[in-house]
Amino acid sequence: PGQPVPQDLADHISEGGLMFALNSRFDRLAWNAKMPDYGFPPLALEQVLDVAAQNRASLLPSGLQQASMAMRLPKKPKLGKDMMKIYATAGNDVVIPYDRADKDFDAFVMYGIHDTRVTGKLLSRTRPLSRDEWIDFIISEDINDRGIEIDVEFCEAAAALFNDEKEANKLECQELTNGEVQNVTFAKGLALWVRANINNEELADMIVTARDEDDNPTNFSLDSKKVLPRLLEAASRADPPIPANVQQLLELLVHARSSSALKFRQMANHAIDARRYGSFIFGGAGQTRRFSSTGPQMHNMPRAHVEHEGEAMADICNGMTAAELRDKYGIPISKLLAMLVRPSITAAEGKTLVWGDWSAIEARILAWISGSRSAQKLSLIH
Repeated sequence: PGQPVPQDLADHISEGGLMFALNSRFDRLAWNAKMPDYGFPPLALEQVLDVAAQNRASLLPSGLQQASMAMRLPKKPKLGKDMMKIYATAGNDVVIPYDRADKDFDAFVMYGIHDTRVTGKLLSRTRPLSRDEWIDFIISEDINDRGIEIDVEFCEAAAALFNDEKEANKLECQELTNGEVQNVTFAKGLALWVRANINNEELADMIVTARDEDDNPTNFSLDSKKVLPRLLEAASRADPPIPANVQQLLELLVHARSSSALKFRQMANHAIDARRYGSFIFGGAGQTRRFSSTGPQMHNMPRAHVEHEGEAMADICNGMTAAELRDKYGIPISKLLAMLVRPSITAAEGKTLVWGDWSAIEARILAWISGSRSAQKLSLIH
């Protein structure tokens, strides 16, 4: 503080020159919130190269420490790292001593210089984003800055209903298993209990997912995507029928363990002025480098929908009970809530929300990547 603004830096920014940062969105927004007060020009979105995105494009970790270790760059100085934790969590009532004579603050400054140098080395040693990648990155950051409008009132009501339903599912699980399994989240206990009580050797074997060299079962599962649907389908043909409490428990598990409704609490907690900012991470998915999300996963929401979704959302906001909702819509509460995750993302007044998705895009582009003419023809047909 008090030092003059370096004129060459100010001119570079004013003329649209490029800057770099590990997390360009964080640094850009922090810069624009504070630095103009000290005479620095603001930064435009397209002026700041994102080194974390470039790391991911080069199949490296996003984080500075992990990426620098992978590239065998110098480690962070420990004292500076400790000071960063103190200053970052101290709160507004702590005055940071801007005094280079203070050894702790000096370590803090050197820590910042070290991080900047390492970030610069990563920038120069990793693959630059292509023009198309850079355009995609800028578009995603523009969306992150504008935010996604969330129906916070509905999310709060849905989250409360989900919590009530979780407790009801827990009690029903205890009742159906005579207290032997305490919750629908106890995966191994549920699998073992169903296997012991299903009274059908063939169905019981469907729960076994691994055996040792002597053919003894070593692993059991009621996986909601693979085992449970097949087990219920086979149970529907069983003669004699499986015990009623086992059947009811299996049906309960179909929706009671769904994680989709957890998004309501996450969306409500992360919303600022009814908008969710900074959701999208360019190239964030580990192996595929597709987009990912922070907080609630915005790319993985159930597509199934309720016919009268607006009415259902209003019913939940107006406090309709779980029993009343089940009677009216004829489906379990967990399933109803999962169908209402997408509609909780709304369009601003006067705007229309549209969405689209590629159909089996990975399989389709593989035909062209492999150069298979027959596969290309097949992809075009289907």
